[in-house]
Amino acid sequence: MTADSQIHPETRARTHGRIGRIALAALAYLVLGLAGLALAIPPGYASPIFPAAGFAVAFMLWSGRRAWPGIALGSLLLNLGAGDLGEAARTATVFSALGIAAGSTAQALFASWLVERVTGQGWRAMESTGGIVRILALAGPLACLVSASFGVGALYFNGLVPAGNVSFTWWNWWAGDTLGVLVALPLSLAWLLRAQPIWRGRLSALWPAMLMALTVIAVGYVVVAKWETARRDEFVFRHGEDLARRLDQRFIAHQEALAALKRLIEVSPDMSYAHFEHFTRITLGENPDIFALSFNPRVRREDRAAFERRMARATPKADFEITERDAERRLIRAGDRPEHVVVGYIAPLQGNLPALGYDINSDPIRQDAIRRARESRRSSITATVQLVQESRKRVGALLLHPAYRAAPGDTAAAATDASLIGFAVGVIKVDEMVEIATRSARVHGLAFRIDDVTGGARGMVFQSEGAAPGKPAATPMKFPMTIADRVWELAVYPTAAYQSANRSWVAWATGIVGLSLAALLQVLLLTVTAHAAVARLKVRQQGEELETQGAELKDRNAQINALFELSPDGFIAIAADGTIRFANPAFHGLTGVAAAECLGRSVGDLDQRLRRSAEQPERYRSLGALFAGDRVVSATQKLALVRPREVVLQIVGVRGTAASVDRFIYFRDITHETEVEHLKSEFLAHAAHELRTPMASIFGFSELLMTQEFDDATRRDLLATIHKQTQWLVDIINELLDLSRIEARRGKDFRIEAVSLASLADEAVAAMNIDPTRWPLSVDPGEKSPLVLADSGKLRQVLSNVLSNAVKYSPAGGAIEIHFATRDGNGKVFVGVSVTDHGIGMTPDQVSHVCERFYRADASGKIPGSGLGMAIVKELVELLGGRVDIVSAPGVGTAVTAWLPAADGTDEPTHISGAAQ
Repeated sequence: MTADSQIHPETRARTHGRIGRIALAALAYLVLGLAGLALAIPPGYASPIFPAAGFAVAFMLWSGRRAWPGIALGSLLLNLGAGDLGEAARTATVFSALGIAAGSTAQALFASWLVERVTGQGWRAMESTGGIVRILALAGPLACLVSASFGVGALYFNGLVPAGNVSFTWWNWWAGDTLGVLVALPLSLAWLLRAQPIWRGRLSALWPAMLMALTVIAVGYVVVAKWETARRDEFVFRHGEDLARRLDQRFIAHQEALAALKRLIEVSPDMSYAHFEHFTRITLGENPDIFALSFNPRVRREDRAAFERRMARATPKADFEITERDAERRLIRAGDRPEHVVVGYIAPLQGNLPALGYDINSDPIRQDAIRRARESRRSSITATVQLVQESRKRVGALLLHPAYRAAPGDTAAAATDASLIGFAVGVIKVDEMVEIATRSARVHGLAFRIDDVTGGARGMVFQSEGAAPGKPAATPMKFPMTIADRVWELAVYPTAAYQSANRSWVAWATGIVGLSLAALLQVLLLTVTAHAAVARLKVRQQGEELETQGAELKDRNAQINALFELSPDGFIAIAADGTIRFANPAFHGLTGVAAAECLGRSVGDLDQRLRRSAEQPERYRSLGALFAGDRVVSATQKLALVRPREVVLQIVGVRGTAASVDRFIYFRDITHETEVEHLKSEFLAHAAHELRTPMASIFGFSELLMTQEFDDATRRDLLATIHKQTQWLVDIINELLDLSRIEARRGKDFRIEAVSLASLADEAVAAMNIDPTRWPLSVDPGEKSPLVLADSGKLRQVLSNVLSNAVKYSPAGGAIEIHFATRDGNGKVFVGVSVTDHGIGMTPDQVSHVCERFYRADASGKIPGSGLGMAIVKELVELLGGRVDIVSAPGVGTAVTAWLPAADGTDEPTHISGAAQ
């Protein structure tokens, strides 16, 4: 018996009931909490009502405070998934959720204790106006101080609520919980106590009215909140448009400056370094966000040496050479490639001297911008990069304009890649460009972020000060901008500080006022329905008293009918006029008599129907004979039926005292008991017959020894006969005991494990000590020694019995072969051990009886045996989950095969019980 089965059913039911209440509390709290948070106006918890607080108090009162783990679990799950908590670090989120859950649970426990302490069980009825107000005041404004203090304290100590926002958050939390209790507590009690008469009428009056009122309040609250949100979103949108316009204008100015430099390069590609610095000085002075301007000539492989010599003379860098950066970002001589795009002229020179000679075509990001500019013959801009000139990372981007050598009179359309001179390049400090463009338009609390979204990829370009990393506090307004040949996206959104400074007071006040009026309406409804419920209760009690007796009678009749319907025994009820009024399903199943054949008909008709189906119709007495005497219960009568199936019935008649039905007849199926009695008698007859033969020999020979004198040789021969017959008697008794134990235990003492059939066969052969000259014996294990799932001791007994029969039924000798085979059956693999002899053999009829008890194929009695060996073999093999196959022919021999479930080599030893599967 397992530990679980020893638990009392009532204890188990109480445990399951408590677990169910805890799960219900957690789920309901979570759903109502999500409904409350859905009305919250960001940031934080500015919700005008939190109905989960009222439900928690009601559930604690209803469950006797035993379901508090459900409230704690529901609150924890709710706050772990709350949006505001998700903005903080994970550890702060978990600790804050635990603190809030502790506060919610403590508030519900305190409120339920306080209500019961002051009002007793008055919360179960809420019959008077004073009692209703007292309960709501205790559970609402007073008890709700707990959760607000716990929750705001947890948020503050975990850094999720700033110090300046603590008082507002606390007051808003307390107000939302208070209104949640005032509104949701009576509604929850109406649902939880709906089975009580006083609340049954309230449920239909309170819920529709309050749902309608709350729906109107919620709609008004949502409409006002959306109006205020739309006003804020419109302001944010206009601000975003202004920022996007300013950024676009700033970038256009840089493009125009770079276009002028491009035109200078096309006109004077061989300008001096002084000329280049003079031209770019004004542009750099007016645009501090341009880090540098450069002319990057295109240099082919064959022109590299001459270009380096020329630039060494023309630039301040006497050791001028084309360079690139290695894996450690160090400048090294550039490798050989078909062409280079080299920084030839750069201004300002101070701080940018190391960049002279740098091949921007060696960097994948810059190379991609060069390719796009050459393909489009227009300006292109790189993704944000680390500037070559900087020793620290700085957000920058290179704006490239291709410059072409054109003959006088040529148009831009005539420019080809072959005429490409190089690129006018502006190195833009993106962060400074954004700061300059947006400085005068910033709004405190409105943050923005710029991402490069070219080609579907997203990479951050700039993030304003005060922008929180990760998910924004509100949905951002997005503005795409075309920057040369790339697409930047400006996202503008209000921060939590902006939302705190611009709260939706109108919507919040609308919700508070509406919910307060709804709470007053609910108090009025509770008072009116309480008086009406008391009046209805008195009327109902009087009516229920009148209906009690009738209900009890109906219930009793229903129970009796259910018993008759479920009973496996048959019943019929006979009225005083001899007609059959009732027959249960079991009667129809036992006798095969359909309802249409008996109901409403006389007992005589049923007698004829049963007599036609009886095995011995002449011995069947009528059903009326059961009531011939004056006894209440008649004598037992047996009836054997052959149609529609063979069955033996025990029939008993019982007299009743009812006016309409005064006789009952009981039919019980005793087929199994009859068969058992028959088998028992047959077994005792066989056993007596088998035991009488050796006993007669023992008795006769021992009597001869006692009454006559014999010589020593004759005496030894008589004693040997007595000993042999005694051994036979012992064998019969032992095998009978074996069969008895097998049937009694049905495998309960088996130890099932992986067993080697070949090893067991060797052991059985060795134990038999068979004469090899008379019975040559061979064992063929096949490719490998087969393993089966079996009890080794029982399987050894099976093999010994089969081998013994092979020897006994081969009196003239002959070879005995043992071999193994496998086959599939019912989705399993079975291994068979086959013992084949070349003895007397059997006919098919003998084979069909060979496993019956006391059956022996040799009727002459010359071969010793009890006739129980193969019966034992069959019982054991079937209990091990297998079967026995026998193939035999007279004068040829017999092959007995025991099939057993195969083992896969990983099976652990185990004990089994019950019959074989």
